[in-house]
Parts: sequence; structure tokens; C-alpha cells
Amino acid sequence: MWRDPTSKSLPIIIHCCSHFKVITDHYSLLWLKRLKEPTGRLARWALKLQQFSFDLEHRKGKFNIVPDALSRATTPETNLITVTRQDMDPWYSRMIRHVNENPEKYPRWQVENDVLFKYIASRRSVNTNCKEWKLVVPVDKRQDVIKQCHDPPTSGHFGFYKTLARLQEEYAMIHQQVDTLVFTKL
Repeated sequence: MWRDPTSKSLPIIIHCCSHFKVITDHYSLLWLKRLKEPTGRLARWALKLQQFSFDLEHRKGKFNIVPDALSRATTPETNLITVTRQDMDPWYSRMIRHVNENPEKYPRWQVENDVLFKYIASRRSVNTNCKEWKLVVPVDKRQDVIKQCHDPPTSGHFGFYKTLARLQEEYAMIHQQVDTLVFTKL
């Protein structure tokens, strides 16, 4: 009878979906569930929640470790810009040529697939976020990079210091502070 994997797992899935427990640090959710006569939008939300059979348990955020770790999970590393040969400004192209032709003269510079990187040692004692090799941003891409660091989709607009810190984690730019200050004050 239980040899078929489907016949074994299906009752478990049905049982798990029929009633479940939500452990949250979002106290307002408990308040909504206990509210006697909700009105307006709260009433619509309460009606949607009534479709499900679940128990709510409040747990302070500092004790709710597993979901907190999931919400803070890092995403795979990606650069916010792609540098192509036609995007390169004259200085950028010249640096790539110099580094490729004479790498021992430029030990703090590196070229990978026609993309320029610069070694910048971290000033922090515990270096968790900063990479040592920073992507060098061509002049015409700087505003795009600053905008992406200033306007992340997961949070509000960062000010000057937070935007600059995000830039310094990944990128090397000439006049980085000035460009960032001008952008954040606009």
C-alpha cells in the first residue's frame, strides 16, 4: 500500500496544509486575529485569513532566529553594472591596455574579460562585506551605479554616508565622494 511515493507523501501534504502554525514577531497580526469587529481594509484582510486554519504564536524577534536568518540571507554576488567595450571612456581603455601590457608595473590593478579591477585594502578590522578587489567604474556608468546604490528596491533612499559605504563595498571610482554627495543632494 505505501510503496508508491505519491500515496505516502500525499496524506502528509494534506495534513500539513489543513492546519498550520505561524510563529511571528509581527504582533499586529495577532491583534488582527483577535479583533472582534474589524472594518474596511482590516475586515477584508481578516476575511482572507479566515480561509486558512492556523494558530498564531508571537515570538520576539531576537528569539525568532530561523526566520530572521532567512530574511537576512545574502543573494549571490552580482555587480550592478556591465562594462562593455563601447562603454569605455579613454582613461578606462588606456588603463586596461597599460595593465595588460605591463602588469608588474600595476600590481594593484587587474583586468578580467576587459573589465578593470583595483585592489583596495579594507580599512576595517573585521572585513565581512568589503571585497579587496573593486570594480573600476567608467565615467559614463558612475551615475547609474550611484543611483543603484542610493535607490535599492528593498529599502528607502539612502543618504550620503550609507550610499558611499555601499559604493565602497564593491566599486572603485575617481571622485567617488564628490559624485555621491552631488547625487544624494539632488
